[in-house]
Amino acid sequence: MTASHTGIRERYLEAFNQIQIDNLNGDKYKTCKTTPGGDPDPSIFSTPKDPVGIQVGTAISTLVRKPDHTPTRKIDVRHLWGQAKRDELAETAETDPGALYDSL
Repeated sequence: MTASHTGIRERYLEAFNQIQIDNLNGDKYKTCKTTPGGDPDPSIFSTPKDPVGIQVGTAISTLVRKPDHTPTRKIDVRHLWGQAKRDELAETAETDPGALYDSL
């Protein structure tokens, strides 16, 4: 992100109790659609009929604000790579976030 996004990033930290980002990668421009190990990393939108999917990387942001709001001081992030990322999302949907995410 560029410096122009500094204000919005700070506002998100102030406005939400919890921020989780699932980085689905698959970015043709940054990773050439390969995992760090060199394996194929298709878009989450790839299908058997359209194996390319989309060209830009994708992320899911979960922003939680509770009635008894206190600002967060961290962002939890995880990277999903490879062809099984859709299955991994589904399989970990109810897993304790502490076991899945790295904190920034």
